[in-house]
Amino acid sequence: MPIKIGDNKTQKIIATLTSKIIELKKDKLDSLILENKIDALIFSLYDLTESEMMQVLEAFKDLSIKDRNQIKNEYWNITNNKFQLEA
Repeated sequence: MPIKIGDNKTQKIIATLTSKIIELKKDKLDSLILENKIDALIFSLYDLTESEMMQVLEAFKDLSIKDRNQIKNEYWNITNNKFQLEA
């Protein structure tokens, strides 16, 4: 599978989210919301349809319904230009 590199804006968003995740983990705090945002960004980066994204998510049996729904909602936000960096 080819490695996709997002545009500068996407790279900056992923870098910012990653930094926030690292800080949360240092403090032993939950970072799943931000991790789910990155997942949605990656699905969008690879131009997956919502159906394809859901097929991929089904492969992760330990992923909660809450997290699946959050990723799906973030994906919708991305495709509708409503994505927000804040959790």
